Amino acid sequence: MGCSLQSTALSLIVCLAVVGCSGKGKPAVARYPVSGTVSLDGTPLPEGRITFISVATGHADAMAITDGRFEGKAAAGDRRIEFSVVKNVKASGPPIPGMPEAVPQESLPAQFNSETKYKATVVHDGVNDFTFDLKQSPR
Repeated sequence: MGCSLQSTALSLIVCLAVVGCSGKGKPAVARYPVSGTVSLDGTPLPEGRITFISVATGHADAMAITDGRFEGKAAAGDRRIEFSVVKNVKASGPPIPGMPEAVPQESLPAQFNSETKYKATVVHDGVNDFTFDLKQSPR
């Protein structure tokens, strides 16, 4: 009887290992080529990041902006678009030993990232070329 119990336990472990290692899980999200331009008040954005965020799932695809252009891949569907330009700025206050003198800080206003109103629809069967002309709100 002990041998039968060991055989059953071993069979169960092998089955669990096969099922657990089958590679099936969450399917990969299909991504499609996207490209375009980004300008700020009519001037190409020299550098930064653009992020295509799914309105439905929150899935995000980010890519670099260089000389006002971006190119990469994003999942199809309606997307909220966020823009980011991070610059190193001198930390306020006296220097702290072991801490950097400059810290990264977002240089674009929230209207272009966390509070963005920019949107785009990425399609799986067509051209995804976008033009974003960011306009700063008067202060």
